[in-house]
Amino acid sequence: MEGCKTSPGKRLDLVFNPPGPFLPPKQDLLEAKYHNQLGEQMGIRFNQLITLANMPVKRFFDFLRKKGTLEGYLDLLVRNFNADTVPQVMCTNTVNVGWDGKLYDCDFNQQLELRIGRGVGLDVFSIDSLDDPQLRQAPIRTAAHCFGCTAAQGSSCQGALR
Repeated sequence: MEGCKTSPGKRLDLVFNPPGPFLPPKQDLLEAKYHNQLGEQMGIRFNQLITLANMPVKRFFDFLRKKGTLEGYLDLLVRNFNADTVPQVMCTNTVNVGWDGKLYDCDFNQQLELRIGRGVGLDVFSIDSLDDPQLRQAPIRTAAHCFGCTAAQGSSCQGALR
């Protein structure tokens, strides 16, 4: 069977998201297993495997609630809190911009409509730049879902944080 091979200048990154209310395995160990299995069995070569934790927002939140596992999953995230991941989470160095110009700390806060800033929140029309003091001094909006980014090895759009 002819596989998918990486080409110079092209990347193939795979994403692993657990199929339920549990944390992903360690990214480096899972990546090694994927390289071995996919490479040997199917000739598939890839650059990186990214592991992501399921965030308890929107559909996944509703799924957990309907299954009666929401409290258990939230407890799992809290019990696996890793303070070493906090300086690297998305909300500390990224701004998410909505279609209407509203600003958010991360895409999950956007889904939950938790805007950056006090009161009505900030948007691209109320700041001069990303260095604007209003933006720099705005507190990060947090809620229970934030434990998903800080549990165990951490989780971000780039995969594990440590």
